[in-house]
Amino acid sequence: MSLLPEGISFPFDFGFIPSTKGQDGGLRTSRLDQIEEFFVSYNKLRGKEFKVKKRSGPQAALRLLKAGMSLFEKEK
Repeated sequence: MSLLPEGISFPFDFGFIPSTKGQDGGLRTSRLDQIEEFFVSYNKLRGKEFKVKKRSGPQAALRLLKAGMSLFEKEK
């Protein structure tokens, strides 16, 4: 478990809320920018480099989620 360094806070709570989604089905670009900047800064403070490789839409996120759920079930 890692704690956030002093003075750093995650830009907002993006926790899972069942049966909800944004008006466009995803996050707004400005929020994505904030999330990316958070991870860049957080990793820089830990002496690591973080680079965003690409942005994908909700369908790609769903595929990743389903793949992770499948792996989790296999390891039970």
